[in-house]
Order: sequence, then C-alpha cells, then structure tokens
Amino acid sequence: MLRGRRRDIYDWFEEVYDGAEKRSREEGGRRVTRIRCPAGELEKVELLAADGSWAPTVHFVKELRDLEVMRDFVARTRYVLRADPVEAVVEAIGEQGVADLAVMRSPFGKLVHEYMGFEQVVYALHDDREAVLEFLAFQEQKDLELIELAAQAPARVVILSDHADENLISPGLYREFCIPYYQKICDRLHRAGKVVSTHLDGNFRGYFPLLGRTGFDLLDGCTPAPMMNYEVEELAAALPRHMACYCGVPATLFCQNLPDEEILSFGRRILEAFAGRAILNVGDILPANGEIEQVVRLGKLAAEWPGREA
Repeated sequence: MLRGRRRDIYDWFEEVYDGAEKRSREEGGRRVTRIRCPAGELEKVELLAADGSWAPTVHFVKELRDLEVMRDFVARTRYVLRADPVEAVVEAIGEQGVADLAVMRSPFGKLVHEYMGFEQVVYALHDDREAVLEFLAFQEQKDLELIELAAQAPARVVILSDHADENLISPGLYREFCIPYYQKICDRLHRAGKVVSTHLDGNFRGYFPLLGRTGFDLLDGCTPAPMMNYEVEELAAALPRHMACYCGVPATLFCQNLPDEEILSFGRRILEAFAGRAILNVGDILPANGEIEQVVRLGKLAAEWPGREA
C-alpha cells in the first residue's frame, strides 16, 4: 500500500487560439462561456451546484450543424506545454506522493459532457451517425496532440478524467467509442514511460468485463456501494492483474456519526479484497461535514497494514 498525497496538475499546458476566442463570465451562480471563430459563435451556460461544481444547463451544440462551428474552433486551438509548473509540483511533492497530469475527457466524453449533452448525442447517432463519426475522428487527432505533449512533460502519471459512468455512457457506447481511443493514448504514453490512469468515480459495474481492454494501469476515484453500484469484492474480482486502483471508503459514511470501527471495518474490506493492488482513500471526496478524525484513523490503518509498501 502506498501512503501519501497526490496532486492533479491542470495548468500544465496552455490553450492558444489562432483566429478564434473563448470568453467566460460569472454572475450570481451562473457562468456563460462563448466561443467565436470564422464559422460562427456558440454559447454554453452552467449553474453553480450546491457542492461547488458547475452543472451545464445549455450546451454549445444545439443542433448538428453547430458541430461545424465547434470543429472550426477546435481546429484553431493549439496546445503549449508549460513545464515549469509541473516541475515545481513534482519537486514540492518529492517522495511524499504523486503528481498527475490531468487530460480532460476523450473525444466521446467531450461530446457527452461538454459539447452536446447525453440526449443530443444519442439522437445525433441515430439521425446522422456519419456526421458524429467524422467529428469524433477529427477531435481525436486534436486530442492526440495534447497526449503527445503529456508524453514529453516531466511527470510520470497521466490521468484521463473522462468521469465515465454507465448511466451516461452505456457499456456498448463505452466499448465502441471510448476504448479504441483509450488504447491509442495508453500505447503512446506507455512508450514514453508513463503510468496511465483514468477517473472512474461513478456507476461502472457494467464496464467490469471491459476493463482489461482499456490499456489503463490505474483506476482513480473508485467508490463502492452504498454510493455506487458495486461492492468492494466485485471490483477486486473484476480488476485485471496488471491494473491497480484507488478504492475508497464511501465519503457519505463519514457524515453519519458512525462508530469508528464501522469505518475501519470498511477499510479492512478494501485492503483484504485487493491484496496490495489498491490505494486506500476516501471515495471520492470528503464532504465539508465529514469527520476528519475518522479519516486520520483510516490512514493509520493503511500505514500499519501488514505487507504495505513504504
């Protein structure tokens, strides 16, 4: 078992727009983002949720022809490596933990979460599948440019934050549209000596038979029942031999004034089930009203667990 801290680095690259622009403004818990390019203008609206995250209510692409505007904007976007922030974080963490280069979403994940929304994507695949496939192929080539930068960056771990969940991306769509891209990026990053992770903090029991085909080394954010739709032991049994995971005691349990032993017992389940292939943590984020002392005791359990790695 590993013990320490981790840091996701989001500012490791800069987006530069050639003949295009992107602007956001926030007011009263509402954020509006507009993109402009020669092909046109698109707007996305997000509202601030109670947990501090931004929830999209209006997506950029309202109809299929808007994909051409998005394509023009993406084509005019370049990525520039910012090595200094990465080096600073890696040096600061040292032997205390790990720094991850965050790469936000696969091409299909972008369509579902950022560009169109789940419902629009499903209808578009039915109405004009070829248009969707052409856009995905184009977006993939652009995303691979960013992966190439990540391969050159001075950090060992790259995390693809697709936030894939079977309620939004069914196992069939995951197999068809996500896994081929995952395989490509893992192949490139592995050749550069990187460890490749992906953020899976939702319901993904339906993905279990597919995990071995993704190419990932590490699953991040795994949170079992009662928060998500699988038990600790089920994930441990499904995890391919080459793969490890962050698996956490569900965060909601730290907000219920439960006895310490109930929290620790859950931690032991994780440690025993994965037998050295899991990093014990809080799944996924401790809420503001979570009991921090129970987190400390859980950390002590992991530190004293027999056979853990230093």
